[in-house]
Amino acid sequence: MKFLKLLLACLCFLQVAYYQIGDSKHKNSRKVTIHRTSFSKIKTKAFSTKGRKRFHSKPRKQYGELLSIPEKSYYIADFENSEFPPTGWSIKNPDEDVTWIRTTNASGFGAGAASAFMNFFDYNGYEELDSLITPIMTGLHATDSLKFDVAYGYYDGSYDSLFVYISTNGGASFSRIYKKGGVGLQTAATTDYFIPSPLQWRTERIPMPASVVNNNVVVAFVGYCDFGNNLYLDNVRIGKQPVNDIGVSSVSLVPEPYLVNVPISVQIKLVWGGTGTPPQTTSLTYKIGSVPTSFNDGQSQNFNMFWFGTPPTANLTFTNPYTPTSSGKKTMYVRSFASTDSVSSNDVSSKTIVVTKIINSFPHIDAFEDTTDGWSTNAISSVNSWIRGTPSKSQITGP
Repeated sequence: MKFLKLLLACLCFLQVAYYQIGDSKHKNSRKVTIHRTSFSKIKTKAFSTKGRKRFHSKPRKQYGELLSIPEKSYYIADFENSEFPPTGWSIKNPDEDVTWIRTTNASGFGAGAASAFMNFFDYNGYEELDSLITPIMTGLHATDSLKFDVAYGYYDGSYDSLFVYISTNGGASFSRIYKKGGVGLQTAATTDYFIPSPLQWRTERIPMPASVVNNNVVVAFVGYCDFGNNLYLDNVRIGKQPVNDIGVSSVSLVPEPYLVNVPISVQIKLVWGGTGTPPQTTSLTYKIGSVPTSFNDGQSQNFNMFWFGTPPTANLTFTNPYTPTSSGKKTMYVRSFASTDSVSSNDVSSKTIVVTKIINSFPHIDAFEDTTDGWSTNAISSVNSWIRGTPSKSQITGP
């Protein structure tokens, strides 16, 4: 019995000593919180080559819950809109741990404000596969291609990887069309937490197989974790790039909080997705509550354009701000009416806000007898929150 106790004590000492001095990868570089359930992964990795220089031959069978979108011949996702994943896209996160998220730390070649991101630097889920999956796409041609911008910070000895799979049967089965990992994937080498500069990006182009013709196409970007460094993905372009294409990438409304009778600046980001020369002028309209159906259906303005970056991007601000006259939830829609635009599917973007009343007379008393106008709630759990009234309950009185 004494021998067993002594043996257990030695093992515990070695485990602590291993964490302190055995994992040289993290020494003096970052703090690693190790739980009992994850220690075995780190320990196994340190004494073996498991997970290194190895690609999985196929993605895990966790696709298919996909949304169909209207037919078009060119698709682009720049992740500028705060909604993530974008409408129609999906994420598969088998271990329900670190997965694809939207980050504003970097954007492809510095053009824009956001990108998709896998935090492999802090993720010790070895050999885990996390997938970012497009909607079902139709109308593609055999001469089309997939292009995307990627940035990866190689951490010496780690083999984080990016795979791209394609399905031509709506997500029922997939074939791999791209694989890069470790040094082959890197756009920079660093042992620090990697945030790419505008020069630390690369554009990848992959020809589409002929089987995309007349089929329901799905593309999956699969991140493979080897506890190395961060991976970024941006400006996904699928199909044949049109000559003329202006997309409304995002809508920003400032400043907050949003108050009744207080002007709100309407700021727009446009992205040029065409192969031709971006126009010098364009026309935009914003409207509350519904999508503008014509240039004059809402607050309209013609803009002189200044394009910058790759892909060309423009930031615009309407001269006339939006001034809400009532409180409550408001959704603003902004639409482009460029005369030469050949792709209509990305002409509209929206932003939803909550406008509140200004209280300027005191004392202010609200007994919630008839309305909660001007008030708002915030439930961290997104399950239960404040409501007006107490259904099936007696009235609460007292302090």
